[in-house]
Amino acid sequence: MIVRIILAFVFISSSLVGANYFPDQPTTPVFGLMTVPKCGTHLLMKCLSLLQARRWRVPFSQGLNNFEFLDMQVSLARLDSTLHQQNFYVMHAQFSPLFRNFLNIHPEFPMILGIRDLHDAIVSLAHHFSSSIERIIGPKATLEQKINFLLKTVDKKTAANIPILKHHAEGLMTLFNHPNVLVVRFEDLVGSKGGGDDEVQRITIQKIANHIGATVSPTRIKEIQAILFGNTGLRSSTFRNGQQGAWRNVLTPEQIALFNKNYGDIQLALGYSLE
Repeated sequence: MIVRIILAFVFISSSLVGANYFPDQPTTPVFGLMTVPKCGTHLLMKCLSLLQARRWRVPFSQGLNNFEFLDMQVSLARLDSTLHQQNFYVMHAQFSPLFRNFLNIHPEFPMILGIRDLHDAIVSLAHHFSSSIERIIGPKATLEQKINFLLKTVDKKTAANIPILKHHAEGLMTLFNHPNVLVVRFEDLVGSKGGGDDEVQRITIQKIANHIGATVSPTRIKEIQAILFGNTGLRSSTFRNGQQGAWRNVLTPEQIALFNKNYGDIQLALGYSLE
C-alpha cells in the first residue's frame, strides 16, 4: 500500500538579514515541525528561524515534494536520508505510522507540533481558501456560507484541495505523548500583540529553544518577542491578523452548534474549550 505524504521543506539560508533580526553566531540544530493548517505555522517557523539565527530560502508554501513509501523499511530509510540532509523542515501532513516509527528509532530528532483553537482555525481557513470554496459552492458565497461549508465537510472528495482540520488534528494527537515531541499552542506564542500574555510567550520561546537544543539568552528572547508577532521582518503572504479568540465575533450560534457537533470531540481532546 502506497502512503502519500506531502512535505514542505524549508531550507535555512546561510546568509543573515541584519542585526535587528539575527545575532552574529547562528546555530543549526536539526528538528522538525508538523502543524495543523492555519494554526500558526508561520509564527512557529519565524520563532524557530530567529532561534537558529537563520532564515529560509523560499516561502514554506513552495518547494512541495511528493514522496511515495512502498513499505515501512523503505519508507524509514528514505525519510531518514531526506530529513538528515536538512536542518529544518515543516509539513502539513495527516499522520502516518511512519513518523512515530521514525521518532522511536531516532530519539535525537526533536519534533514540534503546532496546534490552535479550532474555532479560530476554521475562520482563518475560510479566509485563506476563500477562492477555492467559491469554486465549489458559488462565486458569491458569503463568509458565513464558506464557514458552514467547512464545518459540514468531513470527506476528502467534497473538500477537494481544502484541508479538513479535524483529520489533521486527529493525526497529530497520536504523537502528543511521544517523548521526542513538544506541543506548542498558538495562543501561548502570540504574546500580548495577539491577545495573549507576554510572560507565557517568553516561557514558550524558552521551551522551544530547550527542545531543539538552541542556546538563547534572556536578552535574545526579549529581542525575539519584540518582532515575533505580525508581518515584521520575516513576512508571510498568509498572515491576516493572528488574534486569538477572534472567532467569537464571527461564528453564529448555529455555527457554534455545528462546530460542537462535528469538531467538539477533537476540540476538547486538544485541551480547548467549546465556549
